[in-house]
Amino acid sequence: MALLNQIFMTSVISLLAFDASTTHLSMVFLCDSNLHDICEDAINNIKELPIEVEDVHIELVGIVIRSSGDFIQDVRSLNNADSENIILFIGIGNDHVVNAVSCISRAVGVPAFVYSTLSHRINMFEQDVISIHPDREGLAQAIITIIGKQLVRNAFVICQDTLQFDGFMEVFHRNNMQYNRSNESLESTISVSDSDLDLRTLLLNVHDNGFRLLIVHSSPQLFERLIKIATNMLYFNTGYAWIITEEAMPNVPMSTNVTMTTGDEMPKGLLAVDGYEEDNYMTLLNDVVKIARSEILLLLKKAYKYNLTSRYMAENFRVVLAGRQDVYQSFFRGLQSNNLLFGDDGRRKNMQYRLLNYIEENKGNKSFWWTVGYIRGNDLDLNTLSFGQDSQSLYQYITFEHSILLLPRPAAPFLYIIRGPTEIT
Repeated sequence: MALLNQIFMTSVISLLAFDASTTHLSMVFLCDSNLHDICEDAINNIKELPIEVEDVHIELVGIVIRSSGDFIQDVRSLNNADSENIILFIGIGNDHVVNAVSCISRAVGVPAFVYSTLSHRINMFEQDVISIHPDREGLAQAIITIIGKQLVRNAFVICQDTLQFDGFMEVFHRNNMQYNRSNESLESTISVSDSDLDLRTLLLNVHDNGFRLLIVHSSPQLFERLIKIATNMLYFNTGYAWIITEEAMPNVPMSTNVTMTTGDEMPKGLLAVDGYEEDNYMTLLNDVVKIARSEILLLLKKAYKYNLTSRYMAENFRVVLAGRQDVYQSFFRGLQSNNLLFGDDGRRKNMQYRLLNYIEENKGNKSFWWTVGYIRGNDLDLNTLSFGQDSQSLYQYITFEHSILLLPRPAAPFLYIIRGPTEIT
């Protein structure tokens, strides 16, 4: 009997020792309804990534919350799901998803990754979270790649004043000569306070300088004003191409393809560039999970630097993050700079963009955006562009829609030949 009791007590002690060494740490995903299954798959992959340091065993688990579509309700859902085991929030979806995650992350002192699936990103606490959507610097490089590889030598860039320091113009200035284009590109800043006369004068300047390609980085409302004025001017009826950034587009989800009907009057020769994820976010979310595991492991291994043991940090990870700014900052910086997802410059690696072509069918009764190309770094994968009834390259469209206009005057009509920097030499 004594031997049986000894064996029983030994088993109990061993079991308790094992339980004591196993810790569960959680990640919470908040995602749009259409991304719920993808987030679930990412959660399932977490189970395959246990963490072991010395005699400490950690199991990563995940919770997926389907966004309600309402900011306040999403904040409540995150707050209700919060527990002492949660050490990372991940938000992927519309701006209310990103903002809900940003708010709860800031409130409880836990890091967060956010990805806005909309082209217009409004994040109330952007500095407190790690943004992983394609950025404006990459957007500028994507446009430079398009116009450079399409042999367009010059462009007129129109940027809204509130966006001139978001990284887009900085990269365009720096890399504009990448494809040996002559340095004759011009730019102008516009504002919501500009009058219609101001915008008309700007467009006349574009015409008089001979530019055939306009790049617009502005709000959708300001772009619509610009287009409305341009369509009432004889000069812009044909032979001009427009490239707008995602900022100027109506809200369109970042996916591999898009079809969106619109009733607005748009010019022939309209293109748009925005960010996209080739596999619908799966690789990106898996990378985020791997980064979290890697940085947790690294932090536990150097727990001694903070006068803590690995076991104590593992069992009190959330408390330590909230109470020790040095530990929190180390963890946050590690997540923010992990080379699996980020480069030496701190920007996300392998950002991808798509080129959209605005197409009208059935004599204008139906119109939609259609994906016609993809841009990955300096690589351009481009299908045929459609400009009205024509299918041709951007270069052909803006150079062979001849810059010769027949203008009526009180005297006999004459040919007015416009010679500009985009004309063939």
